Amino acid sequence: MKKTLLFLTLFFSLSVFSQERTQTQELVETKVDKAAEFPGGLNAFRNELSKKFDPKNTFHGSGTYQTLITFTIDENGSISQVLATGKNDSFNVEVVKTFKKIKTKWTPGMSGGNPVKTHCKFPFIMDFMN
Repeated sequence: MKKTLLFLTLFFSLSVFSQERTQTQELVETKVDKAAEFPGGLNAFRNELSKKFDPKNTFHGSGTYQTLITFTIDENGSISQVLATGKNDSFNVEVVKTFKKIKTKWTPGMSGGNPVKTHCKFPFIMDFMN
């Protein structure tokens, strides 16, 4: 049975927070002056994610799957600490794998004119149809 992957809903919104050090040297989230950006913007990131997402061995049947992806973009623009939290564990695992396949560096967030580590939240919803 051939599956057709239909991207009916693929929502991207990005919440970004930087970090500052407290007296105990722990990192604390605060707002940034400029959010981290993927080269070409969020549409380019969405396209890259869509190209690399491979549901062949993970999904059978149809339905809507959603997850909230949190990740960190460091001062050099690299992605780390990727975590997906949704109801379907297989979908979460596949989304994290896909994120890790994207090697393009982001432009880091800026605070006070300096690049800073930023935390991002990214809702991801996909519809699969037979």
